[in-house]
Amino acid sequence: GCLVDGSGGYVFTEDSTFSTFFLSSIFSHVIARDRSTQLHVYSSSLAGDVLATDASIMLLVHSETQQVPVAKDTALIVEMAVLPPKEARINALLPVYGSAAVWAGPYMPLALHHYRLDVGPGSDPSVWKTVAVSYGRGVRRGELAVWDTRGLEPGLYTLRLVLFLTPEDSLEAKRQVVLGPDVGTGLGEESGSLPRRFRLLPGYPNPFSEKTAIRFFLPVSMRISLRAYDLLGREVAVLAEGNFPAGAHQVPFHAERLPQGVYLIRLEGDGISAQVKVLHLNRQ
Repeated sequence: GCLVDGSGGYVFTEDSTFSTFFLSSIFSHVIARDRSTQLHVYSSSLAGDVLATDASIMLLVHSETQQVPVAKDTALIVEMAVLPPKEARINALLPVYGSAAVWAGPYMPLALHHYRLDVGPGSDPSVWKTVAVSYGRGVRRGELAVWDTRGLEPGLYTLRLVLFLTPEDSLEAKRQVVLGPDVGTGLGEESGSLPRRFRLLPGYPNPFSEKTAIRFFLPVSMRISLRAYDLLGREVAVLAEGNFPAGAHQVPFHAERLPQGVYLIRLEGDGISAQVKVLHLNRQ
């Protein structure tokens, strides 16, 4: 691991070199050029541009960049990440967030063909089960799929994201997750698909620059109000209002025109309420 504070210029690779950044934090521009290859694993680029030019390749695995990567010429940038579900447990519908995105230069023939999310038991599964397949749609810091954990036993599982650049050529990223027992906040026993209690989940991504997804669960059909407020208690947006059926719901909070800062997301319905905080940062 390393920390690059940007005081020396920027991080770059050139010629035909291969460089790996592991558990690193970079506060400068990151540039790959010529025929070089960069592999970033569990690392962060927290300031500056992320750029690949010429015929270079940049692989971002379980890594984050503040700026949207840019690929030029015949360069290729691939971002793959799987985040462990929060409150991971059996007998639930667990949204799995992460990234499966490809940026290709104008003369690069490869692009994202599709991605697949698999799951298997243990740390090194020999048998995999497909959770979901998505064609032609990349995801960056969003929901990859919903994992149905009904019928599973508590324990260690491995999530595998497989990203296809062609129908045959693929890259993989894995993440282990421990499923806990059913604690009565997941799926209903009778319906097998509905939550047992009113819940408001944290926004994702958070912090965010333009929009974040707000997810909530309703145990029964009800009239709800989902609104955003600033820290002075002033209402800044009505995200959703009206009658909603029981189940899982997701609505976006667009904040492009709002000042950066902390906002309160408040969900109210039938005499009950919940509130979460989100941090909006203007894109630089």
